[in-house]
Amino acid sequence: PPFEPIGGGGTTFGDVGMAVFSALWAYDGWNGLNYIVGALRDPARTLPRCVAHGMSCVIGAILVVNVAFLLVLPPDVVASDKAVALTTATEVFGSSAIYGMAAATAVATYGT
Repeated sequence: PPFEPIGGGGTTFGDVGMAVFSALWAYDGWNGLNYIVGALRDPARTLPRCVAHGMSCVIGAILVVNVAFLLVLPPDVVASDKAVALTTATEVFGSSAIYGMAAATAVATYGT
């Protein structure tokens, strides 16, 4: 067969639809790019700088968070845990961190 999933089994139309939906959601912010570029003074110079700085900030933040995970938890726990951020917050702040993490998740998903 031309396409065989790694875990075995078949691919349904729902799987393909979810893949397309996820890809479109990942590129959701690009629809406002024309409006932003129209407001820039020198878009040929400024836009690549903005993209580079933005990507650097996101990559830096991800690296800092992952280093924090590894400083608080042993690597085998980080590798096997399905909720590393919650486990780390619980380890650092105690059991009350569960409510804080739930609130932070709700606030973060509200804007999307």
